[in-house]
Amino acid sequence: MTWHHSKRFCQWLIAGQAQPWATTLHRFAPTMCPPKWVASVTPVPLGDLVPQAKALLGDDTTDSPIANPLPWVLIWSIQPNEVPLVIDQAIELNGKPSNVMSRLVMPIVACDRLDSTGRMALGESGVSLFLRHPEDLARFAVVIGAHFRTLAEGLK
Repeated sequence: MTWHHSKRFCQWLIAGQAQPWATTLHRFAPTMCPPKWVASVTPVPLGDLVPQAKALLGDDTTDSPIANPLPWVLIWSIQPNEVPLVIDQAIELNGKPSNVMSRLVMPIVACDRLDSTGRMALGESGVSLFLRHPEDLARFAVVIGAHFRTLAEGLK
């Protein structure tokens, strides 16, 4: 990943099954960014998510080039049997000092067959939105856009 210090990014990470989420995000993510911000969509294998996310969060134990982490959205695109892994990842990422993840990241789970027990457990782990299909993203465009704009205001 290349970092451009002169640009601000609306960063999207898609962990797990990236398609068709990446296709949808490449089309619609720019509309959810603040003016002059650039949408950046990065697919990440589910098993590689934590190191990548810690780099974006500016974890002290990584070689992150980010002095002031920017807001981003994390979509876990999973199958129901992957819920325990996502819970573990969310707990690990939420355990960072100063709760930086809860302030900067909008965690979303995309799963078309998620039962109520899985939703409840994921919600308690910090997941804020649940989607079934890529077209569901449009229903939450205002909420996601507000996430980026609110945090962008604090970075001016």
